Amino acid sequence: MKIKIEKKFFNHFSNLTLKFNLDTFASVFSFDARFDPFKVEHQKIFKPLTYPKIEIFSNDMDLLLTGNIVNNDFASSKTPQLVSISGYTKSGILEDVTIPPKFYNFQEKNKTLFETAAEFADDALDNIGIDLGVDYSLEKNNQSLSEISAELLGLFGISQVIESNVANKMNLVYEKAVAQPSQSVASFLTQLASQRNIVIGHTKKGDVYYFKAFIGSKPVRSYDSSNLLSSKMAINGRAFHSDITVRRQPSDENVGVSTVDGVKNPNVKQIRSVCKILSSGDDTSTIQAAQNVLAAELRGIQLALELPKIDYELLCGQIIEFINPELFIFKKQKFVINEIIYKEDGEADTMTINCLTPEAFTGGIPTNIFEIQ
Repeated sequence: MKIKIEKKFFNHFSNLTLKFNLDTFASVFSFDARFDPFKVEHQKIFKPLTYPKIEIFSNDMDLLLTGNIVNNDFASSKTPQLVSISGYTKSGILEDVTIPPKFYNFQEKNKTLFETAAEFADDALDNIGIDLGVDYSLEKNNQSLSEISAELLGLFGISQVIESNVANKMNLVYEKAVAQPSQSVASFLTQLASQRNIVIGHTKKGDVYYFKAFIGSKPVRSYDSSNLLSSKMAINGRAFHSDITVRRQPSDENVGVSTVDGVKNPNVKQIRSVCKILSSGDDTSTIQAAQNVLAAELRGIQLALELPKIDYELLCGQIIEFINPELFIFKKQKFVINEIIYKEDGEADTMTINCLTPEAFTGGIPTNIFEIQ
């Protein structure tokens, strides 16, 4: 692979690792590099807290990642040491920052100076454990996710890409969307997107990508024990419930809306029930909320496949087919690639793909992947 930092190729690196995720704002990278403290070029690109732009390419110069260097680990001893560099995609900053105060000022313009000052003071004191009893939040009324997202992302120079299969949902208006001052931008957008069953990821250029996983797609690869270096299946049984119930707090805002709904997971053979409460301010139906809980639980089934070589044609979100009775998968089953890890070092280049069941993205009733023939 090849690395370009601030528009210039950097050749002296080793132990490069890339980790791509399907439904996160940030994919991450790390590598070791030679650092000459007296070389002006190195002073520029390795200076801490400057967050230089980085682009990583395949050997065929296909763009894999656009992001920023975030962390620098320096070391010094009698023998030459390498600096360890790591960072994330351009959109990763959204996980680290809250909505800037100027954005709140725009929304709070109808309040008196005293009211606004009291609220900001209250937030500052909350951080050190003092509560004045003042509650405030950013409220966006009658706007769509597309509008809210574009406004927030623009503050950080990030664009949004909307897949056609969620374009209509992105333009649906929220009667009320509320963000807390301490809430990250990523958390707020994820909160809104989950109410529409929209997945958030990022592009190779580091822009935010809204989409719905193509669960109905045909498998792009088929794997078994014969064409893999290794495979692992981990199941967290404590995460699963046979019956999931969601109750909504009744209020004047949701008159006529069902206050209780639920879903069942027929694959859980023990009575394991759970109930969740949906606040009245959430613009989500109780059945949708129950499906979201089920989808989250299904992430407790994780499949990891180690490939004998890097396959750049594989992408997060694609469907693969897998069978291996040693992992209690007796029939060919479909899985969604949720994470891809590339590792390049002096000995060999390796690739691992981590997968989830399709229903982990849809909240649908899961297939019994552990059925015995």
